[in-house]
Amino acid sequence: MVTNHSRRALLVSVGAASLAGCLGIFDDPPTGERPADGLPDNCPLSTLSDYDPPDDLSRDAVETFVIEYHEAYVLNEMFSPHEKNFVGASVASIDRHEYGYVVVVTWEGANYSDTISLEAEPATDSPESDLPSVETLDSKILRELAIEAADQDDKVWRFGGYNWDSDQRQELESLPGNGNSRYVSVDGTPVRLMFWLEEMHDDVFDMSTRYYVDSHVVRQSDEHMGSDEDADPRRLPLLECRS
Repeated sequence: MVTNHSRRALLVSVGAASLAGCLGIFDDPPTGERPADGLPDNCPLSTLSDYDPPDDLSRDAVETFVIEYHEAYVLNEMFSPHEKNFVGASVASIDRHEYGYVVVVTWEGANYSDTISLEAEPATDSPESDLPSVETLDSKILRELAIEAADQDDKVWRFGGYNWDSDQRQELESLPGNGNSRYVSVDGTPVRLMFWLEEMHDDVFDMSTRYYVDSHVVRQSDEHMGSDEDADPRRLPLLECRS
């Protein structure tokens, strides 16, 4: 005779065994092998130089790979270069698919950039007589502004809106002058360049990106908002491919 107590014990035992079996299934890596002629036509392909598709296709290893890959991808391919940028990602779901896994990553971050406001005007108080020519400048913004000021013989401005990288800033600050004033020559006319830097950032919240990952390819959704959840993972844009 099976009592209520023994029946409950039996159900718990069966449930535990079933759960253990399911966990065992999910822990095992995919066993299917991609055929030799099953790689994309544009293989090999590399977007991030330090991230080949993973050799280890265990569930935990793929989760770790996708988190690290996605954070590096956002910082290198989506955000402006800046030392304060950050991204935090986590795996929302992971499911077997074909030769690997479909992984959904949720993430947030902050994208910093330095914008610059510029002013240029003909000058009579240049710190030295032998100023560098405006034509030697690599920065198109600085060249155009200095030439415009000399041509108009007047003060001209550009307010914000420029992504100001470290090379441009270094070039500007290497010119003769001090503080936020620097000098160049435009066909013999001294021009003073003045600049003001402003740090700006955009906060990014509640983003969602899908990946398909196996030992040969990494594919990524380009929506980043979860709106492509019904798309065939095999059709997602290819980022990495190893033959």
